[in-house]
Amino acid sequence: MSALNILRTSRPKPTRLPNITRRRWISNDTELIRAARNYLLNLDSSASASALESAAKYESIRKQKTVLPLKLNIEKYDQLSSLACELKTIAENDPDTDMREIARTELGAISEETMPTTITELKENLIKLISPRPMAYSQSALVEIKAGVGGIEAAHFATLLMSLYTRLATRKRWQIKPVSVEHMHSGQGQDGLREAVLEIEGPDVYGSLRWEAGVHRVQRIPFLQTTCAIHTSTASVIVLPLSPPGSEKNVEENLFEEKDLRLETMRAQGAGGQHVNKTESAVRLTHIPTGTVVMMQDSRSQHQNRERAYMILRARLLDLKLRQKVIENRENRLSQVKNSNRSEKIRTYNFPQGRVTDHRIGLTLPRLNDIVEGGETIDIIWDGLEKDEETEILDSLISTTSISK
Repeated sequence: MSALNILRTSRPKPTRLPNITRRRWISNDTELIRAARNYLLNLDSSASASALESAAKYESIRKQKTVLPLKLNIEKYDQLSSLACELKTIAENDPDTDMREIARTELGAISEETMPTTITELKENLIKLISPRPMAYSQSALVEIKAGVGGIEAAHFATLLMSLYTRLATRKRWQIKPVSVEHMHSGQGQDGLREAVLEIEGPDVYGSLRWEAGVHRVQRIPFLQTTCAIHTSTASVIVLPLSPPGSEKNVEENLFEEKDLRLETMRAQGAGGQHVNKTESAVRLTHIPTGTVVMMQDSRSQHQNRERAYMILRARLLDLKLRQKVIENRENRLSQVKNSNRSEKIRTYNFPQGRVTDHRIGLTLPRLNDIVEGGETIDIIWDGLEKDEETEILDSLISTTSISK
């Protein structure tokens, strides 16, 4: 539709002139549009060159389903840009005052509503194309919590994190159950959590909880301390994708072979009453190629311990496979995700100041109590991390396009 046809439509005369200077999409999104065009051109070239390979053919078909929406977004962007230029000319040069005012109104609607919506849709479709959401994100998860630096105070912090995720799961209506729990005893009546493994089931659990993987830090005055000194302690969280029930066989075939496993049985250790050290119920499962070791002794049944050990091993190997894929994508400059290094401190819980800071995006919120209760503050942090990841993906594409010029 031409600008002249739009101006001839019956529309109420505006009571005031809109601000037509807010057209940041003209300058800020130019590089993104150029990168999207170049990516589509390269995609067409690579698809025709590798059409004979079955895996490449499947990938090509998958991408073609997401290419069309992106092409439509670019076409709509071009149409709106052309229309905006026509309206700008009318708004500045038309001798009719009413026509100039209507043109300004239409131009304002494009700049503030239609064009931003188109750009948002384009970004979403572009991300789906160059960095599709892994299937594992829709699965359930295993969450491992381990006390870190800080002695018994670190154990108390690990207990707090376990409570946080339990309350979060309740709010999200996820099913949660402990797989393994080991306590730390201080000898002063101050018991804490040394290590725990939680199984959390529900849709998109891993896709959400993956942001919790890393080193968490707490700053607070320890329990029963006579002074007011603030102590710093840490706890680590590992989040692993958990295969849905009934898919274990297929997952095993893809992740490991039985000949690569070493299964050992032994007597359980630690507190546990007369049963401990009487039967060989404990299980140690080792994946020899990667050196991954799983030790399980929580149940008195060797069979149950073996099942749980296999479940955790599958989750760890699947997580390893996903992280290797992230590294490959980064090397291809198609995806860069900061969260792959778990040794980095990701979040600080500051009790004296009542705030929580996520260091990956520099976000500080004065809502410590809410996040400890598993409230919606954690959703705000996750949304910020999602947007940061999307920005990195798009920046990486733009950077690649600039280098290849």
